[in-house]
Amino acid sequence: GKQLLLCNVYALNSYSASFFLQLRGKLMEYPGYELVVAGDFNFLANPTMDSNPVRKDRVRGWTRKGVNYLTTELQLLDSWQVLHPSDRDYTFFSHPHQQYSRLDYILLSESLFPMLTHTDILVSALSDHSPVQATLQFV
Repeated sequence: GKQLLLCNVYALNSYSASFFLQLRGKLMEYPGYELVVAGDFNFLANPTMDSNPVRKDRVRGWTRKGVNYLTTELQLLDSWQVLHPSDRDYTFFSHPHQQYSRLDYILLSESLFPMLTHTDILVSALSDHSPVQATLQFV
């Protein structure tokens, strides 16, 4: 069977690449595990698709590099983006900026994608962020 490591993420809204580099280091302590890394990344992976109205990317280049390094080194893919490549949906609404954003992700090891059957962004009931759901079918 597969060994899964589930990691819940809350990245501060500080635009720091060091957080993602430290996270990568911690996750690399579990070689051979399939990874499910989910939570509030406070990061727009694709500012054009993941915000409405579309905003200029305010994330500094080194933060983007930190996230890209994490996903590349650990071979993680964004479950929502893979199953919904042209859809726009959002997990957060900023009242002061009157802007929707997709800041919450479920990143999966590439090897888990054959088992991914569904992803969804649900309606928020208790939080200012909407929950993200992914369904994996293990046989």
